[in-house]
Amino acid sequence: MQAMFIVEGVITRRPESGVTGGGKRYTQFEISNYRTWVENGKTRRSEPMVFDIVCWGELARQALNLAPRTTVVVNGSRLIPYDNNGTLSLKMFARDLSVTLRDATSANGRAQRSGDVVTSPYGESIAAEAWPEVIGDLETVHRRR
Repeated sequence: MQAMFIVEGVITRRPESGVTGGGKRYTQFEISNYRTWVENGKTRRSEPMVFDIVCWGELARQALNLAPRTTVVVNGSRLIPYDNNGTLSLKMFARDLSVTLRDATSANGRAQRSGDVVTSPYGESIAAEAWPEVIGDLETVHRRR
């Protein structure tokens, strides 16, 4: 039986790639997790809990493309505590990794600007602000050419 841990956090250090002495490729990055609560009408935030995430294999290759300030959910195992310049930190070995879009303004991490253009499935160029975020008409979505 193996313990599994799920942690959500914001990437605070750009992913770095490396190779072990045995030739295995890995990617390592840091995420921070804050606990928030409301006290007397004010939102409070705890000191950060820092996790050093290590990915192996195909997951390592994909994790290398992650950008700082991206919120991720990591499913991992093997927590190893260490002191990171006075901050309690944990090294965690990732088994799975996903990006959460809950707090994102857009899929590419930036707010949509006026003047952006979307290309429709039919090749039409349409102003992004006129293009719907979600299409509710299933016939439009599944229409064949």
